[in-house]
Amino acid sequence: MYFSFTRKMRIPKFLCILIAGFLLTGSLPGQTLHKGTVIECNEIGVTLLPGKTLEDYLDVLVNVLGPAIEEAYAGTEVFFVEGNRGNAESKVGAIWVFPSAEVRDLYFAQDGSRTQAWQKASEKLDPIREQLAEIGVGARNSMTWEVINEPRSATAADYYDYLIEYCSKENLSEVPVAPAAMGISDPLLEKLVRDISETTGTLIESGYGKEDPRYKEYASRIRSAKQTLREAATLLSIEEKRAFQKGGSFGYHKLTVTLEEGVTMQQYLDFYSKKYIPELVKYMEGIEVLIMVPFGKPLKDQFVYVNYFRSESSRDQYWPEPDVASDRYDEARNKIKSLLFEQLELGTQVDDYGVWIIQ
Repeated sequence: MYFSFTRKMRIPKFLCILIAGFLLTGSLPGQTLHKGTVIECNEIGVTLLPGKTLEDYLDVLVNVLGPAIEEAYAGTEVFFVEGNRGNAESKVGAIWVFPSAEVRDLYFAQDGSRTQAWQKASEKLDPIREQLAEIGVGARNSMTWEVINEPRSATAADYYDYLIEYCSKENLSEVPVAPAAMGISDPLLEKLVRDISETTGTLIESGYGKEDPRYKEYASRIRSAKQTLREAATLLSIEEKRAFQKGGSFGYHKLTVTLEEGVTMQQYLDFYSKKYIPELVKYMEGIEVLIMVPFGKPLKDQFVYVNYFRSESSRDQYWPEPDVASDRYDEARNKIKSLLFEQLELGTQVDDYGVWIIQ
């Protein structure tokens, strides 16, 4: 998402207050998806009571249970989802995000049993479970996975943190690294960084002394530009540091692989995660791909990849209809045609997928 700013960047008052609080405390909400993140994916089957609807049930999940889980189970995020395509249609589910195996281990033992910390947190949710029981009975089917690739969002989040730190320094001779150098395409940030770099370069080349009024004028312009950049980077960081966004499309693809003779599952996965997917996403704007393996279990013949888009419209530029690829997606695939043949030499895969919309 891009934000529109005037030259001096007008921001709503409540956001200015929000930003000020974050900058003073040095903390931002949410967590960045990264390699090692543990994600529990749940499909929830609901048997509704007479007169109740799935929307009633989902409303309590999203607006009551979700915030309560995040408060009770510190360090985690939960997202409730509604089925949209594939085997997820007409269903609801939950995505529970743990930033690391260590955080998950606070609540679950290695064998999957629940810890005392889990029990203590769970007791706080009993009144909400009673509220849900008045609408319907839910049955949960879950699988837990670990992310093994470094998502794009991790790089972006680190870059926004770098910009915030850079803009906090009183250094009038240092210029910031451009977004493009980090593989980030953002016209707004490019312009803000370019303005600072050009003004700083002019000041350095001028040779003005610090007592010269012209030096003070340039210094004032640089400080003002850095403040604008800091505000923009903070807003983007707030957005990036929540694992998923409301309205986002979470395409969950569970792959079962049949390997060619002499090929191991690790070899197939290495090719897929380190070569095939990184090359493909270069040509797909707006996509985040997570590659995940079973958490705490041996790698057999299955793994998961997630195609995540911040909006359905962003997804639809590649898949406008279920199981229907657009010309834009075909163009991206054609650019890596040689890798497609290389993949077939390693094995074939069957895709069991469902697309969920973050609520």
